[in-house]
Amino acid sequence: MNRPVVLTMNEIFNRLKSFISVDDSELVKEYQRHIKAAGNKELTIDIVKRAILLRHEIEDLAPILGFIYNDSKYIVVLGKYENLFSNLSFDSIAPSDNVELYQGGGMLAIANKVLPLKNGVGSMEIINRCFGFDEGEHDCFDFEEISDLFENYAVFKIDDHVFHLNYVEDFYRLEAIALTSLREYNGSVLQSKLKKFMLLEGSRSLAESIINGLKSNQWEYTYLQFYQCLEYLFAVNNAIELKDKYGMSDISPAIDIASDSILKKTEKDSLIGVLTKYTPPTTLDVFCKATFNSEESNRLEKAAEYIYKIRCNLAHLRFKQDALPLKCDKMVMLEELAGIIADTYENLDDQIVSICETKKSWIQLDN
Repeated sequence: MNRPVVLTMNEIFNRLKSFISVDDSELVKEYQRHIKAAGNKELTIDIVKRAILLRHEIEDLAPILGFIYNDSKYIVVLGKYENLFSNLSFDSIAPSDNVELYQGGGMLAIANKVLPLKNGVGSMEIINRCFGFDEGEHDCFDFEEISDLFENYAVFKIDDHVFHLNYVEDFYRLEAIALTSLREYNGSVLQSKLKKFMLLEGSRSLAESIINGLKSNQWEYTYLQFYQCLEYLFAVNNAIELKDKYGMSDISPAIDIASDSILKKTEKDSLIGVLTKYTPPTTLDVFCKATFNSEESNRLEKAAEYIYKIRCNLAHLRFKQDALPLKCDKMVMLEELAGIIADTYENLDDQIVSICETKKSWIQLDN
């Protein structure tokens, strides 16, 4: 849908006004202001006018703006995430290569409250730089003058071969990837394994659990959020078993009764079933050696029992009464659990996508 360019410009200046204190607001001189783009001005205007916005806000997390222009998809992220997304083979739009797309994305991001004001920029600085002039004295601003007041940003073109941006849950995946760069996770083994998981389309349904886990300062809560990713697969495994057993051409009926069939299995047996069929043996070997130094032949059952035991102790607050059965560093435990999750979902990704799209489990982006 086309939008008046003037409206976007007004939204940018109104956004700046929102940062001005009540006491200083009387110094604002009201008149129509304009923003001048560098490079091909007509092309930048066309981008702002015809871009189809894809936006989903997740409160208190890294804001990300998505938009479609000429059938290509782009995202605008904070500059601090530029290296992270570049390393995922996202195609960076550098201002030196395509200043029009870079500026157009920046204008849309500022107008839609994606980019925060730079730290230290105060009310009077905004007035002195934008709103303290008389009409006719400074009516047209270079975009660089405006963008300099906000945090740095980066624009990326999204390649469908790398990342599908089709559902609201895909923004959760991007948010989860961004969160892995924060705090103690940046550059860690855990970050690498979670990025692998979040690049799988089947992770859409669990991205919020990963976000909740990464946001928490409590290791116990993070573990339980990660465990939910395995728990989610119990019904998926049951649906696949039912479909194969009864030769169903359509998995929909199997999905509808899969949850009930869980009641016929213990949670531990369900976990063993998932790990047996879909987790690579080498992944389980690495997990057992790293977490409880086991080289016994029945590693699969040992791994399932160990994962489930910790889950029960945490979920039922038994760790306050009994010693938590951890035999490794807590971060190592999260890293290896994330490894199992990523490798297991990789083997099930196509089937999870098929099931979720059949059941319309994900929310289509409104574009």
